[in-house]
Amino acid sequence: MPIAVSEAANSREWDSQGACVLRYVIDGTANDYLALLALDGVLPAYVTNIYGDECQPQDDKPSLVAVKQDTVTDTGIWTSEVVYKPPATLDQPDPYPIGSIQLTVDTTGGTMHRTASLETVDSYSAVQGGAPSFEGAIGVTKDSIEGVDVPMPVFNLKADKVWDPDSPPNLGAMYGLTATVNGAQFTITDSETGLSLTFAKGELLFRGGSLGAQRGDGGIPVTYAFEASPNATGLAVGRITGITKEGWHHLWVYYEEEEDATAKRLLRRPFYAYVERVIPYGDFSGLGLS
Repeated sequence: MPIAVSEAANSREWDSQGACVLRYVIDGTANDYLALLALDGVLPAYVTNIYGDECQPQDDKPSLVAVKQDTVTDTGIWTSEVVYKPPATLDQPDPYPIGSIQLTVDTTGGTMHRTASLETVDSYSAVQGGAPSFEGAIGVTKDSIEGVDVPMPVFNLKADKVWDPDSPPNLGAMYGLTATVNGAQFTITDSETGLSLTFAKGELLFRGGSLGAQRGDGGIPVTYAFEASPNATGLAVGRITGITKEGWHHLWVYYEEEEDATAKRLLRRPFYAYVERVIPYGDFSGLGLS
């Protein structure tokens, strides 16, 4: 019995994007290979959609479903669907290969609250004797140090990695390391550009990651978000000098009243400075980015 291929009555179903589904019935063989071979012989190279676009097959692997199959008499009926898409919606190759890492950096900045200046440039007085020194304290009142909000650089970093489906990302490690800072020097390298960024211990905060939809090639995209703050040495607050702190340690200052010999009254001035560790360390090697 010869193999017959005919287009089904419910064929040529169009969607709003101009894609089309062609449906076929294949009759006359129990062999799936021969059924597909016969189908391939009648498939058009393209079909013109309702918008006048020439649509091409989405791939070279049409579906095949056995309706009836008898291997003894070598008879059978099969149905098949082939998707045709216009050029604008044909599947494009994924831009980055599995295992690649791409870096995105943003330094648009933010603000920080300072209670002490870098330098008192000048002072003025309405009374005899001149203005007393508050040793850099800003906005000093009888009961508080008000301070001021100033611009500061913020180094936002995103690392996008495409994971192999056979070696998926460790989501438990990603969750456990969220809201931690690097406990050792950490380097990330962009596999496309070769750009390499290295951060000393305590400079890089991991804000968390997000898992994307699996790609057509099986790759699993994950975005890792970081924020960097540089370590600092030689900081000073008034008479307190030589302060060293890691980027994500917190520096705070204790102010106390002290009699000023010139003003003949008590003034609030910085007495002690403290550097506190407020964010736990993490082992960023568990992220799989180095």
